[in-house]
Amino acid sequence: MGRSILAVVVGYLVTGILVAVRSACMMVLFPAPRPTASPGMMVEALSLVLDFICAVVGGYITAWIARRNEVGHALILGLLMTVIGIVLLVASHGTVPIGYRIALLIIATPGAVLGGVIRARQKGSRPAAGAPA
Repeated sequence: MGRSILAVVVGYLVTGILVAVRSACMMVLFPAPRPTASPGMMVEALSLVLDFICAVVGGYITAWIARRNEVGHALILGLLMTVIGIVLLVASHGTVPIGYRIALLIIATPGAVLGGVIRARQKGSRPAAGAPA
């Protein structure tokens, strides 16, 4: 049980750090014309692709630490990210385009699960999608 919790917490932290680094890099590479301006659809699309990759890495790390039921642990991470994303969606009312936030909610769980599947296949175990025992 302790390893399962550790796996999900570390996976979440890794994902958060990667997203923060991505965000900082994007702000330097694609500065908004004014502080309240949206960065543009292409930049938001690129951000979503990179956020998906961050979720995949987080899912992979979670599965790697868990050592068993890799996909199940990655699924828990993805669901956690989705729940926290819903809270942030409500809390960040008006600061980020709603479509972008909804897209993040849609990609979080599939990205994390894909990371778990990659780790499970790499390890050679069968990727069962049950919750951690």
